[in-house]
Amino acid sequence: MKIAALIAIFALAFDTADFNRVETLGSDSIKQPLFTEIPASPIGVGPYAGEPAVADCNNDGNADIILACGTCCGSPAKPESGHVMVLLGDGRGNFNRAKDSPIKIASSARKIAVGDVNRDNRLDILVAQHDSYDVVILIGDGQGGFKPLPPVAASRGGRPHTHDITAGDVNGDGNLDFLTTNANDHNISVMLGDGRGNFAPAPASPVTAGRHPYDVVALSDVNGDGKVDIITPDLMSSKVVVLLGDGRGGFARAPASPFAMGPRPGYVSVADINRDGKMDFVATHDDDPLAVVMLGDGAGGFQATLGSPLRPERAVWGTDIGDVNGDGFADIAMASGASASVVIMLGDGRGGFTAAAKQLRAGTWVTYVAMADFNKDGKPDLVASNYGSGDINVWLNATK
Repeated sequence: MKIAALIAIFALAFDTADFNRVETLGSDSIKQPLFTEIPASPIGVGPYAGEPAVADCNNDGNADIILACGTCCGSPAKPESGHVMVLLGDGRGNFNRAKDSPIKIASSARKIAVGDVNRDNRLDILVAQHDSYDVVILIGDGQGGFKPLPPVAASRGGRPHTHDITAGDVNGDGNLDFLTTNANDHNISVMLGDGRGNFAPAPASPVTAGRHPYDVVALSDVNGDGKVDIITPDLMSSKVVVLLGDGRGGFARAPASPFAMGPRPGYVSVADINRDGKMDFVATHDDDPLAVVMLGDGAGGFQATLGSPLRPERAVWGTDIGDVNGDGFADIAMASGASASVVIMLGDGRGGFTAAAKQLRAGTWVTYVAMADFNKDGKPDLVASNYGSGDINVWLNATK
């Protein structure tokens, strides 16, 4: 379903009386998190706010926020969109635009990844475009400024429909590589870096990944062999695909992959949910209010936890995982564009989750959420991006 149409539908369907109506069974015995929105929130970033990344762009030790703002899935292009916004944090929870920001890219600049592509100890940004195979690399100056290199084509010859980009060292040479999902081509591009800002396809790139690898391509070592693996949702097949890495930039399906989900899984987050030292994941679904919790066996296999799927009141999209209430257990924050809110599910440390007593009110068609410590108090704060209203919300964690 196209995002523009969904915004219109949910604007009509949303009933403010339902806003705080969430399942809170047993919540009286669970420590509840408390969040306070910063005074400047929401912060305007331009039309079509994309997924936020958190990193230190100017080497001051403070967390900054970076995101691309561009068209997706049928939304009309706007002259003021198609850029990357860099917001520099002051370490107290406040943010200001970096010099030269916003950085113009192209109308469908949609997703970013961050890392040091040229090994100069300065953060760089890789920008994927929804309607193009081209990836634009922005070289950082270490002070919050960025300059583009010529675009890198991550693939060729198909129908461009790039829904995500991620960066990491997939072949163990110490250089930053990147991957993109090519939804219409049913594959993932694996681009190997040379440590000087240049990239070339891995020998087996692109890698087949189901019928429609969608909005996340996550890197993690799921089988404990010290090599980077891939987890990505296959939207059209209602499955999640796990690809095991060979440590040289090649990937092959895990023995039990793909893993069946509910209809149209679009997003995954990876973490050790039950504290057994093995990587697990949570998958959310494009149109249905479902969140599937899958526990890993440490060998590349996954099994749904007892009580999965979780059933929030409305559909949820982008997620992040961390301990928001300070009890030592992993919790889940989920962006719900359907209810204009961030839904928090509190974990029991064994793979079970209960909805927090309150949701966080966000902007129009909130799509993504990320956790980070913005004010250096050791507690995870939250940022959520709102595709429809073109802004972000920032909350500081005030849990005692």
